Amino acid sequence: MIKKHSTLTVIFAVLFVILLAAAIILWPTIFGGDGDNTITINAVEGEHILIGSADIAVRDILSGNVSDEIKSLVSLKDDGTLSAPRYTRQLIFEKVDRENIQALEVSNEHGSYKIFRNAADNFELEGFPGLIFDDMVFSYLVVAAGHTEVQLKMTDDATEADYAEYGLDKPIAHWTITTISGDRHTVYIGSNLLTDGGYYVQYEGRDSIYILNNTMQYALLQPAETLITPLLTAGMTQNDYFYATNFTIWKNEELFLRIANVPTEEMSDPNAIVETEMVYPKGYKPHDNNYFEMLYGMIALQGTQTVKVGADDATLDEYGLLHPTYSVYYQFGNMEFYLRFSEKQADGTYYAASNLSDFKIIVKIDASSVSWLENPLFFWVAEYPFNVAITKIASMDVKAEGLDISFALHHGKDAEGNNSLAVTADVKAAKETAPSVIEIGEEDSYTFRQFYRTLLSIALQEYTPLSDEEKSALTADEDKLLLSFSYTTVDGDTVEYKFYQYTTRHAFVTVNGHGEFYTFVDLLTKTASDAEKLLKGIDIDSYAKN
Repeated sequence: MIKKHSTLTVIFAVLFVILLAAAIILWPTIFGGDGDNTITINAVEGEHILIGSADIAVRDILSGNVSDEIKSLVSLKDDGTLSAPRYTRQLIFEKVDRENIQALEVSNEHGSYKIFRNAADNFELEGFPGLIFDDMVFSYLVVAAGHTEVQLKMTDDATEADYAEYGLDKPIAHWTITTISGDRHTVYIGSNLLTDGGYYVQYEGRDSIYILNNTMQYALLQPAETLITPLLTAGMTQNDYFYATNFTIWKNEELFLRIANVPTEEMSDPNAIVETEMVYPKGYKPHDNNYFEMLYGMIALQGTQTVKVGADDATLDEYGLLHPTYSVYYQFGNMEFYLRFSEKQADGTYYAASNLSDFKIIVKIDASSVSWLENPLFFWVAEYPFNVAITKIASMDVKAEGLDISFALHHGKDAEGNNSLAVTADVKAAKETAPSVIEIGEEDSYTFRQFYRTLLSIALQEYTPLSDEEKSALTADEDKLLLSFSYTTVDGDTVEYKFYQYTTRHAFVTVNGHGEFYTFVDLLTKTASDAEKLLKGIDIDSYAKN
């Protein structure tokens, strides 16, 4: 292996020497000139040349106001031209680096915009404070505007005919760069070369026409939108995104979902970082995995491109954002975020805007970044609809065929300060004879807790295939009601669940009169059976099938 590497090294070394020799021999032929190591530059006031890293004004060379080292490299010929080293690059004006830019104004077929250095020493798009520049695109623009390296000079004495020929009688664009010291440089862009290898340009106040390479088209000929990062959200990090709360979705401007964090003092698990609750529709538990995965993606939600800067109501309406298909809201700390999304486009994207930019920019975002937008309610709810800590329950009612019981829960503390529970069961109906009132003390509360666990185990399976008409007919038929139970929290909130059987195995689930999902009948018959066992004082196994 070592020998093989040595052989390759020798081969590459030989090839390098051959190529280097060929370059030295062919350099004058390829790049023109007299076969020596110099080129000729027309000497025009205001132009600059770069020799290595040295930026030298032509006027300084003409006046001899340069170092002896430069004098030895550049000389003035009798015909007024300069002789300079072949590695010299000619600039229309002195190079302006990023740190020396005060303002940059661009005008092209897409419109006009101005970037300036604000009081905080940051660059800002005029009229739109706070927008974030795309670092790579902005850097590209700065180089294109401030480093005008000439490929070729066409003439020093352009006529009106020349301007017309090269498209500079009616320039397609121009830019002005202003330095911190107040120097201004304006360049007009004319036609592009037939070979598409560059553009004819003119420096304001000078009758010279140059060719600049076509890389400018990717910056100076683009709209302001290309400069702006298509960011929709900000503020959260990987360490705190789960503190976002009151996450809300509207579909076609109708409330669809709201999930909030339970206040710390009301959390059932004191060791948990956060606990979530479904505020709307009430009665479900959020699917935490799906919810927090979505929030993670909202840390810095970003589109694929900015399509409009300076949107007004008419523009928002044009992109389907004045009355959006989807609206999203959430809070994070003392910040509030509002987002709007259009309907999905044919190319699998959405148009979107947010209050991060005061809805002044419209971005395009790929559907994969917000796939949850179109997800149905089942995506957002946990498998078990009834998922409330027993310490939050004040009372419960359970009804089934021949069964009607009301439970009052009495919460307290034992001698050691732990939560205690006593239950009073008001038996209004039972399949077999039972006391009308049953007192279940703390020492016997285990059986009730097992029954409570049975209720918690009732699981949603999927969307019911029933049509709206079939749902209405089913819920209107009391004979189809297999089981119902409701609870009231210590805060006074009440939720009611009803289960209507529509096949031998399936029951339609409603929560506060509204339903979309089904569960299995055997889960409900076990619940009714365990309620009867509770009345009889029989041990309950919440994990058993019956």
